[in-house]
Amino acid sequence: MKISIDIMKQYSGEEQWTLTVPELVTKIGRQLGAVEETLDLTGNYDGVVVADIVEVAPHPNADKLNIYQAFDGQETVQVVSGDRQIQAGDKVAWIKPGATVPSTWGTDQPLVLEARPMRGEISNGMFGSGKELAINDDHERVLILDTDAPAGTPFSQVYGLDDAIIDIENKMFTHRPDLFGNLGVARELAGI
Repeated sequence: MKISIDIMKQYSGEEQWTLTVPELVTKIGRQLGAVEETLDLTGNYDGVVVADIVEVAPHPNADKLNIYQAFDGQETVQVVSGDRQIQAGDKVAWIKPGATVPSTWGTDQPLVLEARPMRGEISNGMFGSGKELAINDDHERVLILDTDAPAGTPFSQVYGLDDAIIDIENKMFTHRPDLFGNLGVARELAGI
């Protein structure tokens, strides 16, 4: 069974969670059952922030590209993108130069972005599609965010992606029906 630390905190109260993830894994292993895997998502979205599109212009040297001016909460940056449906006023997930594209995080070949020229115009990082952000399989379009979060807000904070997932073996749940589901595990962890 996969449990989310954020969901456990919601059910049992944030103030009870003084243990780190490794300490919690140790306690679960000792008192509930074997932990098969731990997936820590907290670093996956470092360098990905909400950005407001403030200006759109066609690329002077490419018919299929646009040049976007995006406000990241501190400054306006230029990004070149092939998704020509983005409009001024849209909010997007901007992956900054130096950040790893989330869908490649933890792989053998992580893609770390940089500011680089695209057909003669500098692109500072990129706007993430759902697939690049590792939240869905849509690679065709940049993900337009439906949020009121101000520019510069970390993407992971807006969508609750600063989380850890702990996978506990299912065998232990066969004789503990009170632990079926997240609510039951949250009660047990609060007791522990």
